[in-house]
Amino acid sequence: MEMTIQTMGDIMSSGNDMKAAQQSYSGFLSMIKYSMPVIALITVLVIFLLTR
Repeated sequence: MEMTIQTMGDIMSSGNDMKAAQQSYSGFLSMIKYSMPVIALITVLVIFLLTR
């Protein structure tokens, strides 16, 4: 009886998993890229309204 040991690299490096991970990461970066200016504008607006 032969036993094989899978490392985390073996588990994470299958082609389909890496493609899905890259798509998820790309979507996350796009979300951050577009949401940060909106959050910054809201923050500036709130600060402006509080200091008036």
